[in-house]
Amino acid sequence: MFSLGLVFCNDEPVHGSSQKLWIVVEVRIFVGILCFNLFSGILPLRMHGEPVSSQDYVFERYHPCDDIGFENIYDIELGAGTSVWFASWGDGIARVDETSWRHYSEDSESPLPSNFVKSLTFHAERNQLWAATTKGVVVISGDEVQKVPLPENFEPTCVLINDDQTVFIGSRKGQVISSSLSRFDLSGKFNWETLLEAGPGNSFSVDEMIEGADGNIWVARNRSGVVRLSSGETRNFTPEETGVKRANQIIRLSDDTLILAGSGTPSRFKGGQWQPISALEAVYRSCELVDGNLIFGKLNGNIITLDGSKIEVLWNPDQSNIRIRSIVQDHSGRIWLGEKGGIIKGAPRR
Repeated sequence: MFSLGLVFCNDEPVHGSSQKLWIVVEVRIFVGILCFNLFSGILPLRMHGEPVSSQDYVFERYHPCDDIGFENIYDIELGAGTSVWFASWGDGIARVDETSWRHYSEDSESPLPSNFVKSLTFHAERNQLWAATTKGVVVISGDEVQKVPLPENFEPTCVLINDDQTVFIGSRKGQVISSSLSRFDLSGKFNWETLLEAGPGNSFSVDEMIEGADGNIWVARNRSGVVRLSSGETRNFTPEETGVKRANQIIRLSDDTLILAGSGTPSRFKGGQWQPISALEAVYRSCELVDGNLIFGKLNGNIITLDGSKIEVLWNPDQSNIRIRSIVQDHSGRIWLGEKGGIIKGAPRR
């Protein structure tokens, strides 16, 4: 269209110069669109593969055991083999695999200290599940539940075990402590190193931690923003810098981009700065699927994905009070959702 316009306006068009002008226009248009999409947050959030759609999965309520009303799911974690672990705020911990179901609670033979469980972390090398409850951190190995010795009055919220086999534990008051797993002794006291002190108010709760590609530890600290912990330096990114009012979840994608989600617009960290994904809003959780697609759980319960500027709804619940607190895809491709009413399973259509 532009080359015809140029030829029409030029009394003596030269084929070579017209072709050069066409190329320049094309390049400028492409760069302009790329920059607009990048900063407006509507580039496809997909690493590879075809975009996912509502036709790819069938979502339904999942009841692992008729005898236990396992509800109020706060976290989901993949375990060894086909096992999937669920943390409940009030019903303890459940482990589900292809053939069995196991429940851990205050009433178990090897009991939990509390049925109110905030988060889970699976350590594959030792085949252990670490769980943060309101009354301490526990390590589950098979049928055995052992409590981790923590500093006095420490209220754990989440656990991270990084590639260097260091354990990091965050607290409701904003503290982060660490210890080498190689020297860990569950039978007695242990000297923890404090990496991050408690905040001055109730808005500093450590909701999640991840390890970046460079080995830095990223701490999602609710309403106070995100903290990057590196050797000799602590950098705090405020909610104004990240664009996320409440930093509830932070994940690392396969291309090492960080995604931060909370109660509003999610944001991504790449190239040294946070960039809000302005095409999305009211996002509480996110998850990268095996095929590279990113899916998001909204505050109204919808599960969505973003392909360019198009929002695709994968699941629209029949209730308006659903808040997705956790999203995980297992090794067989199923998508597991955790929310107040219980567990939702998204099975791939065959």
